[in-house]
Amino acid sequence: MKVPVSYARTVSLEKYVRESALEAILHNLLHFLKPETFQGAVKAINKRILSVLNSWASSKVDLGMLCALLAPICSGPPEQRKRTVSDALLWRYVGEGSLVVKKVDAMRYIELLRAIYRPSQSTDRTSEFYGEVDVSTVSFSKFL
Repeated sequence: MKVPVSYARTVSLEKYVRESALEAILHNLLHFLKPETFQGAVKAINKRILSVLNSWASSKVDLGMLCALLAPICSGPPEQRKRTVSDALLWRYVGEGSLVVKKVDAMRYIELLRAIYRPSQSTDRTSEFYGEVDVSTVSFSKFL
């Protein structure tokens, strides 16, 4: 599926999508749902995931991170869902073609998972993601 991404000018080019285009993307992914079920799913995604993921209140969403956050609740074998998470985290950057996830991304993903799926047990550790940029990587087996 073609995705209308834009790129953030950070250390490496991250792929983002406008929130206005996100509903069309979700519609393509969830095409099998009845209209009222789809609306409920979009409301739940907005409330539980986008509210945490889009904490800077910008109009752009990191689509790779969103897909990685949705993968654990999708159907399919656990190994396939884990691979989807890894692939989504790898897809986030333009032209890298790496087979390993950046450690900072893996840590950010785990913190976002805690904030979204276990908010009562989440701790505010976002300060870990500021300051020096950790450029080390994590292999798929270590990521698991």
